[in-house]
Amino acid sequence: MKSAILKWVLWSVGSFVVLFFYFWWINDLGQQHFEEGRNKDAPDKIILNSGWKFSAEDTPEGADPELNDSNWTTIRTDSLPEDYSGRPAWFRLRFGPSLLRTTQPFALRLDHFGASEIYLDGILLAKYGVVSAEAGKEVLMNPSLLPIHFTPDPRKMHVLAVRYSFTSFTDFSELIKDYPPGFKLSVSTATQAQLEDTSRRSTMLVTNIIAAFLATLSLIHFLLYLFYRRAGENLFFSIFALCYAAIFGLAGMSTWQTQPEITRWTDMALMALANPILFFSLLMFVYRVHGNGFPKIAWLAVLSAVLSLGYVLFGWFGMGIYSMSGVWLTVFTVISMILGTFRAIKNNKPGSRILGASIVLFALFIFGLLSLLFYGGNNGLHISVSHPIFSVILLILMLCVPISMSLYLAYNFSVTSRSLEKKLHEVEKLSAITIEQEKERQRILEGQKEMLEFQVKERTAEIVEQKKIIEEKNKDITDSILYAKRIQDSILPGPDLISATFPDCSVLFRPKDIVSGDFYWFGSRDNKHIAACADCTGHGVPGALLSMIGSNLLHQAILERGVTAPHLILNNIQQQFPLALKHSGAGEQSATRVQDGMDIAVIAYDPLAGTLEFAGAQRPLWKIREENLEEWKGDKIPISASGNQDTVYSLHRTDARKGDLFILSSDGYADQFGGKGPKTGGKKLMTKEFKNLMLSLSKNTTGKIAADLGREFEAWRGSLEQMDDVCVILIKI
Repeated sequence: MKSAILKWVLWSVGSFVVLFFYFWWINDLGQQHFEEGRNKDAPDKIILNSGWKFSAEDTPEGADPELNDSNWTTIRTDSLPEDYSGRPAWFRLRFGPSLLRTTQPFALRLDHFGASEIYLDGILLAKYGVVSAEAGKEVLMNPSLLPIHFTPDPRKMHVLAVRYSFTSFTDFSELIKDYPPGFKLSVSTATQAQLEDTSRRSTMLVTNIIAAFLATLSLIHFLLYLFYRRAGENLFFSIFALCYAAIFGLAGMSTWQTQPEITRWTDMALMALANPILFFSLLMFVYRVHGNGFPKIAWLAVLSAVLSLGYVLFGWFGMGIYSMSGVWLTVFTVISMILGTFRAIKNNKPGSRILGASIVLFALFIFGLLSLLFYGGNNGLHISVSHPIFSVILLILMLCVPISMSLYLAYNFSVTSRSLEKKLHEVEKLSAITIEQEKERQRILEGQKEMLEFQVKERTAEIVEQKKIIEEKNKDITDSILYAKRIQDSILPGPDLISATFPDCSVLFRPKDIVSGDFYWFGSRDNKHIAACADCTGHGVPGALLSMIGSNLLHQAILERGVTAPHLILNNIQQQFPLALKHSGAGEQSATRVQDGMDIAVIAYDPLAGTLEFAGAQRPLWKIREENLEEWKGDKIPISASGNQDTVYSLHRTDARKGDLFILSSDGYADQFGGKGPKTGGKKLMTKEFKNLMLSLSKNTTGKIAADLGREFEAWRGSLEQMDDVCVILIKI
């Protein structure tokens, strides 16, 4: 692993050094050529940047050819003093026969950021924008595409004066911090200027056509990506073609358009932004197509793209870093594409040779373009591309990649289409086989269906017969239970007995299964009015049988034996209950007798003394007086067949006033599931909620309370099954 990393580092450093010295040598060679060309006699174009006189004072006499400017500072117009802030200033240059040796027309061409006025021998030749010391009044303009034609007198000295301002520089300093105030001025023959204008028009036409062509490709492949998202190479190619179109379009606009400075800076910023995105999307396209992982050198291209975008978007670095990162981005991208394509060709990737040939041509174009740029250097060396053959070759090299990309994608689409067509034929064959198999299966199923229908008819007849038998048995059982209900109803106290015992008394009684394990008892003895509410073990028929035994034991204890104290009544029932069930404490019945029993609450009201006595076996007594609820809990000892016959229950005594409401209840009401809870099956009502409900209804008569309790119970239960028998006794004094 370490040796592979060391090998990659040495290879990268070696490539970097070789390319660095190559471009350094090309740049040095270009500067020497420029120096030699500048010294030739009668050049077609002369750069006038040095030997100027400069004054930071904006005086009206600055254009006067007779003005004595000997005490002005001598400068270069492309390298002004650092303390110059861009306010209006004068620049003067004297030239004569040594510079202009012919009488043919000349053309001045000015290039700057800012606004200017140009005077020749005191005569105003042109104005570009509005020169002003106030940024709000200054109008900026790029005059580089507007040559000024004039015919000088070669026999005398001339004075060229320029009034220049860039007061708005401070407003745009972050945007153009690498382009400080200053201007460049060149002089060429009128013929040369006309040739340049013609060349610019041709360049603009060609670049606009190329930009429109690339934009169309971008739109087509973006639509292809939208309709088929899995083909990500279409998206990367669309981005590449769009950036390429932007570069050509902006370059064409800049070759033949006089723009306000802010528009010019915007175009430059857009071109600077499009360049790293173009190369990065091209790299992603190649590796998306080939399906190979990034080679290590490709990460250097990614790093260069990040540096370039950092300059454009955030101004992290200066123009020098941006230029170098752009060069290395180009170099590393081309090398990465060549390596990836070579690997794809080696692995016989379909279509890789089509893309490989274009990448090689594009690499040659980029390498040659970089060489020309470094050869020209900062001296503005102009490479003539007027020769038709050279122009055609240059155009082919520039468009080879987008065209080959489209050819590859078209080839890939055709391969995919042929593959799909082949698959379609295979699917049609398989479909025909499947249809035939399905028909055979249907024939088999038809035979099985007839046999199954016969079996179903036989089985249905058996089930119908069994159903009739079950229904008959169920009817017999139901009739028996209904008859048992009539018996139980006859044993329970009737309305006359209840009203005779307690005039204002109501009972809410709802068995779970026709007959009930809950029961109630009313009676009077020795001027005491007695009521009991009992909940026997189980419900249905077993509970009903126990309830009949419990009701009989109450009748014997109170009416026959004359026991009227509630606790003694419970003691007496506990003594008689095992005997009634004939439980001896031994034998087979002893294993189940623990389950036989009942919970019961008994009250005895003495109207003469105005007192009420209570005893309970696991059931409480509640009293509501003036919206206050008082509770007496019974002993936690149920009446049981296995209980101790010597059990003694507790007695509770309270006063009873007119309007007091006494409540005896089994646990069936409070234990009912229901409500509107999110869980399936609902939740229990609980004793606390039952008490609150009783408090809210306590002011009504017992009949009204019982009816409201019944409605609330049904509303709470909803569609759920009733869980247990319900018995609630309401007595109002």
